[in-house]
Amino acid sequence: MASDPAQPIVFYDGECPLCRKGVAWCQVRMPDQALRFVPLQSAEARQKLPVGWVDDVRSLALWEQGELSTHSEAVLKVVGRVRGPWRLLTGLKWIPRSLRDGIYRWIARHRMAFIPGFTGSPGAGKPGDASSSPLKVSPSIDHREHRRVAVADRLRH
Repeated sequence: MASDPAQPIVFYDGECPLCRKGVAWCQVRMPDQALRFVPLQSAEARQKLPVGWVDDVRSLALWEQGELSTHSEAVLKVVGRVRGPWRLLTGLKWIPRSLRDGIYRWIARHRMAFIPGFTGSPGAGKPGDASSSPLKVSPSIDHREHRRVAVADRLRH
């Protein structure tokens, strides 16, 4: 099936478990597949995004009508298209972008701490490759213990 060139595209880090979970969450709540989700590691991303941008993955990107939105701006535009009360989060747009983007960057830097029981690395496996999924959840680790271990690991490095 050919994609509609006018359809907005969300470029995301296909090697990031949190990003892939976010994409799956959106797809379930997205009416009529209003957005197309494409990994930043794809040829299409290299073709559409500015030179060098893909190699320095630091943000989700929304390509829409020839314009590129990144960081919190892209997140709010994506969330504005999902069904249900989540759309209300677009009201956060009144917060200054510099503050929103600072929060976005903090979450991006610490995204592995948001995956309870995660034992893989961000680049382990490929999106959709169930045989080598990097998400190995250990049921014996609760959220508080995982955070404590993650913080201790960061302090050692």
